[in-house]
Parts: sequence; structure tokens; C-alpha cells
Amino acid sequence: LSRNGFAGIAAALNARHLRPTSVEITLNGHHTPLRGRFRGIDDTGRLRISTAEGFNRTFAAHDVSLLRELG
Repeated sequence: LSRNGFAGIAAALNARHLRPTSVEITLNGHHTPLRGRFRGIDDTGRLRISTAEGFNRTFAAHDVSLLRELG
């Protein structure tokens, strides 16, 4: 961590998830889940999600109450 910061961890995790995965994400304080494609994490640890509407969004871990892979 001291050399590359979190970016090194993010790169290693993203290398294991080369194919986008369909997911459902529930945010704290929201009842309606958001569906999209998991695109990995960014250099700060935020989840990268592409929505069906074509938006690329990021979410901090403390904002997410549930991340579920869809089959």
C-alpha cells in the first residue's frame, strides 16, 4: 500500500473481473435497488457500475447496503 496506494489493489481486483457482471445494488436509505453492470472499482475503492440507461456511476462502500450478483 505504501508504494502504490490503493490503486495497486484496485488494479489486481479489476484484473480478476474482466467481464462485466450484472448486479443489483441497494443504497443505504433507499428501498428500490439499482441494476447495472459491475465494472470493478476505482483507485479510491468506489464501486464502478454502468446502468442500463448508459450512465457510469461510482459508489462508496459506506453508501452501499447490499451488492448482489444477478444470474
